[in-house]
Amino acid sequence: MTMPSEEAVLKYTDMKTKKSQMQMGENVIIIFIFFILLIFAVVFFMKIQGAKTKQRIDIDITGRGLQIAQKVAFLPEVQCTKDNAEIFSGCYDEFSIRALDAISGTKAQRDYYYDVFGFSTVSVRKIFPIDIEQKPLVLYNNTLGNYTSIIVSNVPISLCNFLEDRRCSFGVLKVEVYT
Repeated sequence: MTMPSEEAVLKYTDMKTKKSQMQMGENVIIIFIFFILLIFAVVFFMKIQGAKTKQRIDIDITGRGLQIAQKVAFLPEVQCTKDNAEIFSGCYDEFSIRALDAISGTKAQRDYYYDVFGFSTVSVRKIFPIDIEQKPLVLYNNTLGNYTSIIVSNVPISLCNFLEDRRCSFGVLKVEVYT
């Protein structure tokens, strides 16, 4: 057996070193591509999760508006009554609503109803019979200073006035929730 020359050994080790360096470079590129794909996947799933969260928040806020409308329906202050008994559900006493409208801007009224209504505006508008000068009657008004959106819920109601003409009108209860 002959010994390889020194030159052949250097050539062989040089070739092995170059091959090892190429394999290391390939491994680094593969790891780099893997991390880029991983970053894209994380960003993609975060966007999807953010959209789902926003959708849940919108549904919760819309539900909050309907909850407030239901709470207004069961307030004894606005229900139609005769001899201290409720006449029928969905009936609102126009005289009581006018009284609430007169005090709706006061701090005491806002503080009293805050736990029930939060940051919202609750108003009633008579639709039929048409009254040209009729402005909405505000039951509660507590707007959020820097709100980003308003969710509006409209609920049809009967607006009755048993003190003057004993007739009912058609109206809309409007709930605006601020976020």
